[in-house]
Amino acid sequence: RYELKDPKNGVYYFIHNNIGQLVMEGRHDSEFTYEGHINKQGNFYNSKTYRYRKNGDLETIHFMEDGRNLKTEHYDRKKRLSKIRYIDKKSESTTKIEIYDHGILDKTRVYTSFDNYYTVKGATNP
Repeated sequence: RYELKDPKNGVYYFIHNNIGQLVMEGRHDSEFTYEGHINKQGNFYNSKTYRYRKNGDLETIHFMEDGRNLKTEHYDRKKRLSKIRYIDKKSESTTKIEIYDHGILDKTRVYTSFDNYYTVKGATNP
């Protein structure tokens, strides 16, 4: 947890935890307009949030755009990309998941509804 004291509008922040790991980066805006709706609560509307395993290795990077969840990248214990989950900004539902094998795209699950999807094989597995 952190608290910004007297945040500056339009400044790009890098926030680290007590052991020096980057936990968040993004631009702080005092107000933000999305689809005609003005939000006057200051926040990070476009940001990346980092999460780490107990051993200190990167586990996920979560992306927000326009104050909405956009995607989450997952990394395996060997620091390779293992999965990317894409999220619809309006409905917050999963639109697709790209699954990687040793850091190379293996297959993509494209969601048609909450728990229904079809699979598209990656270039490595035709």
